Amino acid sequence: MAETGVKYTKPFDKDEEDSASVGEMKFSPNNRSKTVKILAVVVIILVILVIIFLALFANERNRSRDCRGRSGSHGGGTVTPTTLPNETKPTSTPTYVTTTTLPNATTPAPTSEPDYGPGPWTNVRLPTYFKPHHYDLELVVNLEPKLIFSGDVSVNVTLSQETPYMYLHTNKLNISNPTLKKDDTVIKLKRHFWYKKNEFYVMEAEQNLTSGVYVISMEFIGKLDDDLKGLYRSTYKNQNGTKVTIATTQLQPTDARKAFPCFDEPSFKATFTVTMVRPKDMISISNMPQIGSEKRSDSMVADHYEKTVIMPTYLLAFIVCDFGYLQDYAGEQNASMKYYATKGQLDQAEYARSVGGPILSHFEEYFNISYPLPKADMIAVPDFAAGAMENWGLIIYRETAMLFKDGQSSEGNRERIVQVIAHELAHMWFGNLVTTAWWDDLWLNEGFASFVEYIGVNHIHPDWNMNDMFVNLDMKNAFRLDALVTSHPILLPVNHPDEINEIFDSISYNKGATIIRMLQYFLTEKIFKNGLINYLNAHAYGNAKTKDLWNYLTMASKAGGKDINVAEVMDTWTLQMGFPVVNVTENSGNIILTQQRFLSDPDANISNTKFTSDYGYKWHIPFTIAVGQKQDNSEVKTVGFEGLIWMNRTSDETTVPNKTWDPNTQWVKGNIGQTGYYRVNYPTKNWELLAQQLQYNHSVFSLGDRAGLILDAFALADAGLLEFKYALNMTKYLEKETNFIPWDSGYSSLSSLTSILPKSEKIYTGLRNYRFKLMKPNFDRLGFFDNGTHLEKYLRVDAVYTACGVRNKVCMDKTKELFDKWIRNESHPVPPDLRSAVYLYGMTQSGVKEWDITFERLQKTNVASERRKLMYGLAGTPEPWILNRYLQYAFDEKKIKSQDTSAVLSYVANVNPIGRHFAWNFLKEMWPTILEKYGKGFGFSINRFVNGVASSFSTEWELKEVISTSAPQSENHFHCHQRH
Repeated sequence: MAETGVKYTKPFDKDEEDSASVGEMKFSPNNRSKTVKILAVVVIILVILVIIFLALFANERNRSRDCRGRSGSHGGGTVTPTTLPNETKPTSTPTYVTTTTLPNATTPAPTSEPDYGPGPWTNVRLPTYFKPHHYDLELVVNLEPKLIFSGDVSVNVTLSQETPYMYLHTNKLNISNPTLKKDDTVIKLKRHFWYKKNEFYVMEAEQNLTSGVYVISMEFIGKLDDDLKGLYRSTYKNQNGTKVTIATTQLQPTDARKAFPCFDEPSFKATFTVTMVRPKDMISISNMPQIGSEKRSDSMVADHYEKTVIMPTYLLAFIVCDFGYLQDYAGEQNASMKYYATKGQLDQAEYARSVGGPILSHFEEYFNISYPLPKADMIAVPDFAAGAMENWGLIIYRETAMLFKDGQSSEGNRERIVQVIAHELAHMWFGNLVTTAWWDDLWLNEGFASFVEYIGVNHIHPDWNMNDMFVNLDMKNAFRLDALVTSHPILLPVNHPDEINEIFDSISYNKGATIIRMLQYFLTEKIFKNGLINYLNAHAYGNAKTKDLWNYLTMASKAGGKDINVAEVMDTWTLQMGFPVVNVTENSGNIILTQQRFLSDPDANISNTKFTSDYGYKWHIPFTIAVGQKQDNSEVKTVGFEGLIWMNRTSDETTVPNKTWDPNTQWVKGNIGQTGYYRVNYPTKNWELLAQQLQYNHSVFSLGDRAGLILDAFALADAGLLEFKYALNMTKYLEKETNFIPWDSGYSSLSSLTSILPKSEKIYTGLRNYRFKLMKPNFDRLGFFDNGTHLEKYLRVDAVYTACGVRNKVCMDKTKELFDKWIRNESHPVPPDLRSAVYLYGMTQSGVKEWDITFERLQKTNVASERRKLMYGLAGTPEPWILNRYLQYAFDEKKIKSQDTSAVLSYVANVNPIGRHFAWNFLKEMWPTILEKYGKGFGFSINRFVNGVASSFSTEWELKEVISTSAPQSENHFHCHQRH
């Protein structure tokens, strides 16, 4: 799955907030690009409260909703929310539900959990003596006005242990006619019931069930909710302006059970034969090719699909829609690739079609394993919680992650699309072909997909310098979260399904990708690749754990002559949280290396953390270093590259062999290419020499090294390990820097100072002016044109935000000019990469008339990326009452899609000087609603709300405000809130 949280917060396209925080915005002094000490505490408290809420909801959700209340003080003014709209085949002959006359709603769930006595269903995990082999599944999807689905399922299951019980998962489904057969003989049932707490449907036989093959059959009915989970409904307006309702799915991690009864754990793989019954004016799509259709009634048609390969339940997909498609073919087996979108957006799928096939073919070649399915369809749906989902044979995307409109979509949109497509196609091997045995190894799916996506993007666009961009994307995001005492190891126990959502975070995705990149480097790409291929072949169509991967990489290492015990090294990176800072010092001409755990707050209390380390927060570190010497103002002589130096976690210090260092005339640079997951610190003299080197001739360092030097220096200064004057010295050379990648590091690092400097307009203005002084040569050079390379277009956006951030007259006048022309005539061209800036800074200089016109265009556009840019610009209004109205609109699904609600709050909090407390107060008011609608989704669904608003918090008062207002609210929320 492409995460909406954390990854795609790129400063070149700030309208794309599909993330837990919008990143460092380029307008308000309240903007942040990294977590500072107080912010860390704020976010931690909110996230802990969310977890407590969800845990208590599991026990309290059967209480009445009538007492729902909202409490808490409101600092910074009162925001009054609007009223929210109501949300609403067996081995023998199968018995299909063929009727289209269905009840309008499901029967209400019982108000309390009956006492079913002790039994194995009280264990949250399925027993290993159940082994499903095959499902025959029929789904009948009724759209408007009924908004329900029904169906029947038959599952062939092998029972390997005598027991009277057979059970599987269901959630929010009404079950009828449950039957259990063996050898075509119906087994008499003593009782059958739904155990709500663990979402099991239990069948108890009158006699013990002996080992053998059984068939479980049952019928079910459910509601097509709009909660973005399970089988749910989504809506859009077609080209005639008519509302159209479709049905789509999101089953990962534990919502397949919300679509049909099943064994809903990743190790319970099986094959599936699917029939979908849909309205005759719609089409259905599933994982496999359609093999036939039949009329069921005057209004309904049944589509039959090929049997799937062996796969887990969470990878199934079911869609009923009226979309069109573009088609291509790719791969060794000429797999069909259809790119579905609404008919009015179909032209926007062309870019996806141009990159999807080549990436799939490249991955086949890279892994030396053919894509095994006959098709690899992709579809962009109007409402989707994640960025995308890797359903085998039918990948589902959020519209912004697949659709590109020439003349309106930006380079940021283009890069996001190719990255997400590459990420999802990487899952065809990591996650689909080989699946994690349980969610505690989620990183095997997401970390590898996050790493392999760069291989795919680099194949399509080698000029984008993605290996260096990695430093500002996955690596920076991983560093930010993993430097907190409240981080967690990559591998951690997941004992309850409610805990699964918590690990869909930056650690599984970004840190996972970063340590894999480090692993690839120290093994060499050839050895790494050979190990992966052997691992994938050995576990194809099965499940694996992290230790299985380590074993195959260790064998490949030995075969390649390196003989590295991969598990011994990598356990220090996966079984304990955090990462080290390597201290480089000199002793009698020798280079001495030591390590310590890096914490963004060195004074944090580490004794109260949830996780402990068996390794004492020491790591086996693959360290690299180079030594250089400045000769004159233009030339640098590199006097040595020492290759790989292993720092053993049990050694107090490591001496670099066969090399001397004169720290008065020579500089050293550690972590060459920024391939290692660690910070590097030096004596202050070395920092001075590195800064001088950058000013004299920065090209001696790679793009990644230049970016890494800046990021390391500011992170170390923020943690109190280096004076800020040395960090600032590293930015002086940026006046000569013409590449976006180091500039992006510099921009975000300088912006982060607003989090920790005193709240003084003089100080803040001085910082902005210093940043503009450094950027001005690029602003003058790049201007407002719409040309240049991919990275030049990114840098132009940075330059415009920097100039307008200091109210540079040229910048403000130009954005206002472009904005006014666009207001008068929507067809007036605004450069796609500058639209976010033009809409934002134009809006800051406009009133209600312009805001209303912009909002009207937001309602009309069918270009998802443009919608994001417009939402971003609307947050820039200087009028408090308009800002308040905008926040109200965010919770009205007739105006703002529910998937975009968190983005609006984040934009208001982060791009508007007066928006921070408006958004915070509104978040408090709407917290019960947010928890109800998004609480049991992915961890990053809630995180988008929490981090999006709290990312602008930095004062002691704000910390106290969070504590004083959230804690009292929690009790009301616990007892007055019920999910339905």
